Amino acid sequence: MSLDNPGSPNGNGPLANSYLIDPLYGRRFTAFWVGLSGVFIAASVPRLYRSIRSGRAGQALGLRESSSGYQSLPEKPSSEYASDPRPFRKGVRALSSFFLSKFLFSAPKSRITLGEALIITIYYGILLLCLFLQSDLRVNSNRGGFMALAQLPAVFAFGTKNNPLSFLLGVGYEKLNVLHRWSGRGVWLMATIHGSLWINQYLRTGQSHFLKTSKPSLGLAAYGTLCVLVLLSLRPIRQTFYQGFFVLHVITFITFFIIVCYHTPYARPWVYPPIAFYATDLTLRLFRYRIKDAVLESRGDQMTLIHVPDVSGGWIAGQHVQCRVFFGARFYESHSLTILNAPQSISAISSSSDGEVSSGTYSGGITLAARVCGDWSKSLNEFAQSGQDGSGTESAIVMLDGPYGGSGLDFGEYESVLLISGGAGVTFALGVLDDLIGRIVKLGRPHGERTERIEFVWCIRSFGTILWFASVMNHLGRVAENSSVELSFRFYVTCLCNPEAIPPIPNSAIEIAKPSVSSLLTPLIGVTKGGGVGVAASGPESLTCAAQNAVAGLGSPEMASAGGVDLHTELFAL
Repeated sequence: MSLDNPGSPNGNGPLANSYLIDPLYGRRFTAFWVGLSGVFIAASVPRLYRSIRSGRAGQALGLRESSSGYQSLPEKPSSEYASDPRPFRKGVRALSSFFLSKFLFSAPKSRITLGEALIITIYYGILLLCLFLQSDLRVNSNRGGFMALAQLPAVFAFGTKNNPLSFLLGVGYEKLNVLHRWSGRGVWLMATIHGSLWINQYLRTGQSHFLKTSKPSLGLAAYGTLCVLVLLSLRPIRQTFYQGFFVLHVITFITFFIIVCYHTPYARPWVYPPIAFYATDLTLRLFRYRIKDAVLESRGDQMTLIHVPDVSGGWIAGQHVQCRVFFGARFYESHSLTILNAPQSISAISSSSDGEVSSGTYSGGITLAARVCGDWSKSLNEFAQSGQDGSGTESAIVMLDGPYGGSGLDFGEYESVLLISGGAGVTFALGVLDDLIGRIVKLGRPHGERTERIEFVWCIRSFGTILWFASVMNHLGRVAENSSVELSFRFYVTCLCNPEAIPPIPNSAIEIAKPSVSSLLTPLIGVTKGGGVGVAASGPESLTCAAQNAVAGLGSPEMASAGGVDLHTELFAL
């Protein structure tokens, strides 16, 4: 076979056929991942329907201001909802929970669950199948190039913050990010096969001079940008230089698109969908940006609260926003922070006037918490402490983008709820707790909330850490007293320092130990009468991994007696 002008469709034999056959396999691969997504979307329809009906899915327009507060209603007895009167439905939910929980297993220090590993394996299996069928890569490796291009829409569909897959699947964009990373690596793998085999063929046949021509040179340049993308995306680099990583990530993929379209005109049809996904994401984010006045409050030298008073709706408990605080020279940085209270129309603490909630910090609006763990959060804390009145508060202007994420589970549907968090992950648990107490006690179970008991567990390093949110927990504990929901607080402390810093919180207990999630879950299952157990774990990877394995390790008898055990994990790690 002649290798003259090897990048042209006018070559002989397999080369000419590749421009007919290879795009076909690219389209088949696209049909596969779109079809697989459709299967998961179909399975998520019942949950999506319940979310829409309860109003929990209507957050697409972003944060909003509202002058209407909640209206307290007579509380309905919890026993009216706790046990499911339909044994068949209870059995189906228990069986479903038992089956799905097995996919939650994850190896220690691994961010990938068994279910995610299975999806990735299937993805790469079909990718390799499409690479090798009806192709002879030793003669013509164009198939690898086409398979690299065919993955570009998947990379962006799984990677943008505002994407239809996230909404239809009922999960936050961050849950799809693992597929974004692995599909991106798939692009690099296929490009490596495509380029290396062509280079080998040029060298093997003594036609290395073709490497200096326009098409191969542009191909090598495009491949170089892919290598930069992969290297910058390695976890140590993301964690250490996130802001630089993000900027270079955007610049590099734009450069790659430009070069690859000059490398081959066959790239253009595969580049248009990613551009559409990204443009849609940016457009929707423009409509969701909010610039607001805020009050920064330092809680010691390790925690800073950001209170935005005139935002009262447009999010659900547990969601987060991208927050940019305009102070000093750090205005260019944006960070993900969880909203630690429920919307004003629901919140049990939003209208507190008893003086327990210090400085009015939680009186309406939204409150974010930034733990000191890097240069930005340290500078923010120092800025808050520099307030001229000496109160540890300071005014600032913030830009909010969101909300995003949140739990796909409605914990009001479960008879028992376990909220376990570690460190700053408590902000997610507090948001869910405020939502549940508000809906049950203040709103009188408007959507038939079935929760009878809530166990709130916080794993911390020192007693003084409790003071960060003691006023909130104290208030919620008192609201829940003498109501139809049983709320208990349990604090697990790993350091003996500052025992005198323990604040009074209703129905609370403190242990100096590191808890086992299984030991917390088993007693809760024992007192649940078939209405289901909802578990939320937020915080370090070790904690969320332990929660996943604890739920996955439950046997069918435990699942059946509880009426099913479902888990949501919240992990923000770069």
